[in-house]
Amino acid sequence: MADLITTAARFLAGKRAVATSLSSREIEEHVPRALRDSSVFSARTIYAEHVSETKREITALLDGKKSPAEIRAAMKLRLARLGYAPDPAQRGGLQDLSSDRRTNLIIEMQEQGARGYAVWRAQQDEALLTVWPAQELFRAEARMNPRRWRERWETARGELGETTTATAALSDAGPFVALKNDRVWTHPAVNRFGHPWTPFDYRSGMRLRQVRAGAARAAGALKGRNFPKPARDPMDGRVTSASAAGMDMEVVRAWAAAFGDRARVYAGRGGVPRVAVAPDAAAAKQVVEAALEGAEATAAFGFPPEAAVRAIGEALGRELRPETPMQVSASDVRHILKAHGGETRAGQRPVTAEDIGRVPETVRGAGRWQPAAPARSGGGETVMFVAEGGERVVFQLTDGKNDPRLKLKTMWAEKKKDRPAG
Repeated sequence: MADLITTAARFLAGKRAVATSLSSREIEEHVPRALRDSSVFSARTIYAEHVSETKREITALLDGKKSPAEIRAAMKLRLARLGYAPDPAQRGGLQDLSSDRRTNLIIEMQEQGARGYAVWRAQQDEALLTVWPAQELFRAEARMNPRRWRERWETARGELGETTTATAALSDAGPFVALKNDRVWTHPAVNRFGHPWTPFDYRSGMRLRQVRAGAARAAGALKGRNFPKPARDPMDGRVTSASAAGMDMEVVRAWAAAFGDRARVYAGRGGVPRVAVAPDAAAAKQVVEAALEGAEATAAFGFPPEAAVRAIGEALGRELRPETPMQVSASDVRHILKAHGGETRAGQRPVTAEDIGRVPETVRGAGRWQPAAPARSGGGETVMFVAEGGERVVFQLTDGKNDPRLKLKTMWAEKKKDRPAG
């Protein structure tokens, strides 16, 4: 299992840096959550290089290779080099991109979010959830103007009704206790960002601490042996999607475009616009690593390029839904290495783990899609990408009516032919 530091760094590294002229409120109103959760951004920051470099530097902070002071200094120098000059009336405040208040906020929020995710993920273990089944939201840092957390907590409890295990807040200090993975932790009244880990709001002094089973029973959050079950990890190689209903579609498409083939805007049920986001190419490489270690793992790694969707549909003999992602599993990686990683047919070369890890890049390169013979394992509709570099990558369209996938089934590689001299 990856340690908390590695998990936090990978969490941030897998996000896409996006420059935007929108305010934080406009981002919340017009950018679907699936895109927000997969992005690193700063409100009203249009310098793409600055956002990208800041993401890289905070990832290094999570790895213990940089300090907040170093990052803050680098951010200010970079903005000056890019020609940024704050409005004199806003100098030193949050609207000033180069101020201590603004740079500290960016560093703190990204660091806390990544570390909060790592801790949450580590707690999604059935044995741990029977020992520490609940958690408490508490004030860890004082604030001059503290938010009304009791009011927010009680609003969420009232709206969730009997479906929540959240205990009543008896004072402004709580207690705010509920079982882990309870819906109260993602309720918009409690959590501004909608995910079950800290932070729950900008510059919040609130933190989470674990509550043992006995204390959870005494508080009334745990009844009998109704321990919470491990939650599905929204960042673990899966496609995430969200509705874009009522949003400015020009803004949605522009934000999604920053992800390239990792994001797809499409019409959902009833024509309601939706956005789907897949992990970056690193997810496929992590599946290959798991396969070599004998572990099981599956990850999506993007959508076929929009220009290829029609060609794939023609090869399959039916229309391909635009939100159909490509995915790879550790078992199929091992199959490919066993079948094509050793002795090969004449004119072919052995396929390596590196070849499989590069599949996301390969299928976006030069080549063509064409029909493929039905897969020997499980049958089904199959399609093949014939790369100009010699790779032959075969995908099987899964049978899920409402959740189709282009699943990597096999691949082989033709030897490069020597070009005639002269």
